[in-house]
Order: sequence, then structure tokens, then C-alpha cells
Amino acid sequence: MNKFMETRLFLKIVSLVLAASLYVIVATDFFDSPRTIATIIPTETIREETVTDVPVVVNYDSERYIISGIPETVDVTFKGTSSLLQVTLNRGAYEVIANLEDVSEGEYHVTLEVINLDASIEYTIDPKEVTVTVAERDTAEFPVSIDIQGIDDLRGAGYVVTDTSLDTTTAEVVGTRASIAQISSLQAVVNVAGRQESFTEIVDIIAYDSNGERMGSVSITPNTTEATVTIVEVGQSVISKEVPVTIEATGTAPSGIFISSMEAYPDIVTIFGEQNTLDNITSVTASVPLETITENTEEEKVSLTLPTNVRAISPSIVSVKINLEEEETRTFSDVPIDSRNLSDDLDVSFVDSSTATVTVTAVPSILDTLTSSDIALFIDLHGLGAGTQSVSLQVVEVANARIDTGDQQVKVELTEKNVEDAATDDGTEEDEVTDGGDSEDETAESETLEDETSGNNVTNDTEENN
Repeated sequence: MNKFMETRLFLKIVSLVLAASLYVIVATDFFDSPRTIATIIPTETIREETVTDVPVVVNYDSERYIISGIPETVDVTFKGTSSLLQVTLNRGAYEVIANLEDVSEGEYHVTLEVINLDASIEYTIDPKEVTVTVAERDTAEFPVSIDIQGIDDLRGAGYVVTDTSLDTTTAEVVGTRASIAQISSLQAVVNVAGRQESFTEIVDIIAYDSNGERMGSVSITPNTTEATVTIVEVGQSVISKEVPVTIEATGTAPSGIFISSMEAYPDIVTIFGEQNTLDNITSVTASVPLETITENTEEEKVSLTLPTNVRAISPSIVSVKINLEEEETRTFSDVPIDSRNLSDDLDVSFVDSSTATVTVTAVPSILDTLTSSDIALFIDLHGLGAGTQSVSLQVVEVANARIDTGDQQVKVELTEKNVEDAATDDGTEEDEVTDGGDSEDETAESETLEDETSGNNVTNDTEENN
């Protein structure tokens, strides 16, 4: 091949091709025809395309902060070559982000940007800059109540709502500390206007402030609940009356359960019936069986007893809050100790003290009425002989209270009732008798002396007369 290229024939052929090419260029005005160049060497066009509603991704510490002021979506206009732009938009790998990774509480002006995009593609974001507020995240739990609307319309049609219930009693609210502090209630709103039958439906849980305004700056979990509404037909001729709820306790509470009070919520209900019937009704009854109450039970759902000839009660079920007394422990000092079963031939004396200190555990209502004299402590001396003895301290049980002696030992001295005491008594009596004899002798001697003296006097008188 190399040898052929070195021959004159090859050189002639090349020269011929070059000459023909030059002729074509000159004869057809090749360089003066743009369409001919574009046809031979095609060029890439530049174009723009706008994508709407692109989600904004926020980079921040979501466990610590709440961010507000970031739009959920923005519009992005891309500019670049047709082929590259087409690939970029089809793949959809780009993201619009607001970078707040290293911020703390405060207000910031943040520039949005697009990432995961080829460097040759230009873009504009609408809006490009946003003002962002960063606040500490807070969480709180609130009770969920039901808000029945359209009651008047329902009543006008001859129906009443007798009971309502929600399958969600509490919900968790996440928001800033300021927004949570403004929450007045969480409500599940149910409209009964135009209804004639009981129903169950899913409703939203809504946060309201103290002015009754809906708050949209918090997140509620769960944000819906199942509401059940019981509707009863009462007719057009009935009237309504509000009466208090009276709690009637039945049965006996389990051992160790002490009830300080029971309260009904609501404590006022509405009854429906004829005028002459309602005039004689002053309250309705909620019966609470005490035997079902345990230490872990503080609230029960109780159906109200429907009085005779009353058409309906609204609500027909109330919550009864049962307040249980909590036990306390108090110390009682100087409680007297009694001795029992002492042998007849022994005497007992306490070596250290005839009183003791004990602790009593009971509810306050019992402790407040208990005194040291109500506590009976004793020691059992059955079968014990003379000498120093240590005896276990025992106690007589007190109803609904636990008395702890702390395993105390009481030291006593037991002594025999011996004969020496009786002998001492006899000796005393003999002494008295002896003393009495001496006195009589002394009296006799005195009388003899007096007689002798009298005799002498008589003799002397006689001699003088002679």
C-alpha cells in the first residue's frame, strides 16, 4: 500500500479529486450560502422552559425547630440547550432547597437555590428570596371535644341528640411555644342539621384559640377522629328541661378502696317530655356499682336512668369521676401497753417503758379521727415464768388501717408473789398486840402507885388526928 501511494498514479488521482472539489466550491458559491452550511453542519438551539409548583426542600433541625415563611412550592424557569434541557427535565433529579442547617431562633432572609443541575443550565426561581422565622419546637397534648352544630334545626324538626362519642379523646399538637400557648381547645365539629337518624362519620380535629379562631400554625396528630351521634325523635309537642345529675352508689367497694367523692360530667343534662311529666322531675340518676371500682379506675361511663314518661335525655351517658383517697402514714407515740395472760402467782413490771411508738397507714379521713387511746397494744405473758423477759409487742387490728409495731420487743420483769410478804404482815400485827400489853401494864402500875400514895396520905392524916 505504501508503495502505491508513492507512485505517480496515486498522486494524479489525488490531484484530480482536489481540483474537482475546488471547482464545486467556486461554481456553487458554497461559502455565501448559510442554508448549505447549516445543512451540512447542524447547530443546537437555546431555549427556556418554566416548571411550576416545584416543592421546596428545607434543610434544618426538624426535631428542635419549627420553620415558617417558606413557600411549599415555587416556579422555576430553566435556560439551556434543547437536548440538555430535555434530559434534565425528564430526569427530574433537581431540587429547590432552603438551607437552614446552622441557624438558631430568629428571623432570616434566605435565598432559594436549585441543586442537582448541570452547570451549563441557567435558572431563575420565583420567589427567589424569602423571609423565614425559626422558633423552638414544642409538643403538648390536649383533650378533644365534640362540637355539635345545627341543634336548633334538629330540635325544630322534632329530633334531639341524646348521645355523642369520639374514638379519639386526646391529640398531640406540635408547634412553636407561642402558638401552643394560644390554643384554647381541640374540637371535632359535627353538623346535625337536616339529620333524622343516628350516624357515624370521620371529622377533622381543629385547634381553636381563646377567640374561637381556627389556628393553622400547628400540626395535630391524629388530625381526624370518628364521631358517633345518636339522634332520637321526640315529636313536636314535647318540652325540654335542664336537671342535675345525682350519683347513686350501689354495692360495696373492694377492700382497700376508699372513695372521697364522685362527680358527674356534665352535671346538668336536658330531659324531654310532656309538661306535666317534667314538672315533677328534679334530677336524674347515674348508678355507679362500687364493686367494679379499682385503684386504677378514676372515671367511668355511666348510662343515666330514664325517668318514667320522659322521652329522652341528652346526653344519655355521663362521665363519673371517682376521686379515691390516697393512704398516708402517721406516727403515734406514748401508746399504752397492756399485759395479758399473766400467771396469778406473778407480778409484772416494765423494765424500760410501759408505752410504745407505732406507725399507722390509712386514708386521711380515718387518720384524722384516730388517737393513741384508739390503738390497743399488748404483750402476751402466757406460759412465762419469773425473771426478765423480752416479749413481742402485739396490736389489736383497727378497721381500714394498718398498724406497724416495727417488730418491737418489750422487756418486763416477772416476780413471784412469795410468803415473805405475808410474814411481814403478821409481824406487824404482833407488834401492835405487844405494844398494847405494855400500855395496859403501865396503866396498872400507875393505878397501884396512886393507891399506895393515897394509902400513905390516909395514914398520915390519922396520926395527925391522934
